[in-house]
Amino acid sequence: MQSTDLDNKITGRRRVVQKSLEYACYSAVTLTAILMIIFFATLGYRGIGAFTQTKIEVDVVEVQSTSKKSINEAMYRLVKEPDRSTKKGLRQLVTPNAYSTIDITEAGTYVLVAHTNVDMYVKGVYDKLTDSQREIVDILISAGKIYRTWNWSFWTNSDSRSPEIAGIWGAMVGTFYTIGLALIFAFPIGVGCATYMEEFPKKRNSWTYDFMEININNLAAVPSIVYGLLGLAVFIQFFGMPRSASLVGGLTLGILTLPTIVIACRTALRTVPQSVRDASNGLGASRLQTTIYQVLPAALPGIITGTIIGIARAIGESAPLLMIGMVAFILTAPTGILDPATSLPVQIYLWADSPERGFAEKTSAAILILLLILVTLNLLAIWLRKRFEIKWK
Repeated sequence: MQSTDLDNKITGRRRVVQKSLEYACYSAVTLTAILMIIFFATLGYRGIGAFTQTKIEVDVVEVQSTSKKSINEAMYRLVKEPDRSTKKGLRQLVTPNAYSTIDITEAGTYVLVAHTNVDMYVKGVYDKLTDSQREIVDILISAGKIYRTWNWSFWTNSDSRSPEIAGIWGAMVGTFYTIGLALIFAFPIGVGCATYMEEFPKKRNSWTYDFMEININNLAAVPSIVYGLLGLAVFIQFFGMPRSASLVGGLTLGILTLPTIVIACRTALRTVPQSVRDASNGLGASRLQTTIYQVLPAALPGIITGTIIGIARAIGESAPLLMIGMVAFILTAPTGILDPATSLPVQIYLWADSPERGFAEKTSAAILILLLILVTLNLLAIWLRKRFEIKWK
C-alpha cells in the first residue's frame, strides 16, 4: 500500500514537471513569435518608404548653355517672380545629382528626383524644410508637380552619398560574386572531406582521424570575425590579393562555410544504410564505385540541404568582410571578381552608420530584402529535403 502511494506521488510529480516544461515551451514559442511580429512590423513600417521615390516635374521652355542652368530656370518658373532666397530654396528641392544625370538638349517636360528632405516630408517621416520651401512643396503637390512613384533606382543603383538615389544593385552583385566563389571553393572540398572521413578512413580510432574530427567540430564554433582575420593575414598580406575584392571575400566565406558543409555531408552519408554498401560490394563494385554511384546519390538531398544552410549563413555575415576591407564606397557594381566590391550585410552596416536620416528607411528595406533571401533559402532547403529524401525501411 505504501509502495502504491509512493508510485502515485512520483507519477504526480512527473506530470507536474512535464506540464511545467510544456507551458514553458509554449510560452517561449509565443514570446518569440510576438517579438518576431514586432520586429517585422517595425522594419516594414520604417522600410516601406524606400520602395517609393518623390519626383518633381518641370517644364523646360528654353534650353540654356548647361543642363544645370536649364533645370534651375525651369525650377524658377514654378513660382511667380521668385526672389533670391526663394530661388535658393527652389534649387535645394532637387537632388544635387540631377544636374549630372540628366542631359537637357531640347525643350520639354522633365522629371527630376526630389531632395531627400522633400522626399521625407512628402512621406511624412520628418520635416527639415524651411517655411517657404514647405509652402512651395504643398502648392506643387496640389498642382500635381510633386508626386511619388515606384523607386526603381533602389534596385538599379549602387551606393551614393545622396539617400534619395542610393540603391542595392552594387551590393547584390558583390554578394552574388562572393557567395558564388564561396560555394565553388567550399562545396567540393567539404563533400570530399566528409566522404573520406565516412567512407575511406583506414582506422576510425587513429590519432589522425580524431585530429580531423576535433578540428572540424571546433571550426564550426569559431567566431566569424576570426575567419576575417585569417583572410586578411593569408589572402591579402601573404598572397597579395587585392583588398575589397570579391575573390578574397569568397575564399574567406568559403572557409567559414566549410565546417558546416562537412558536418552536414557526414550526417547525410550516415543516413545511408550499410546494406546499400554491402549489396554494391557483393555485386563486385569497389569501395570507390560504391561511394560514387550508390552512397553519394542516396545522400545527395541531405548534402544539398546542408550546403544551402551553410551558404545562407555566409550571406548574412558581415564581420569577416569588414576585416578584409569590403567596406569601400562603391559607386558602380563590380564587373569581375578582382574589382572592389561590397555585400548586402556590409551595405546595411554602412547605411545604418550614416548620419543622414534618409538612409534609415534604406537600411530597413535592405534588411527586409536580406531576410527574404535567407528565408527563401531555408524554405528551399526544407523543400529539397522533403522532395528528394529517401525513406529507408
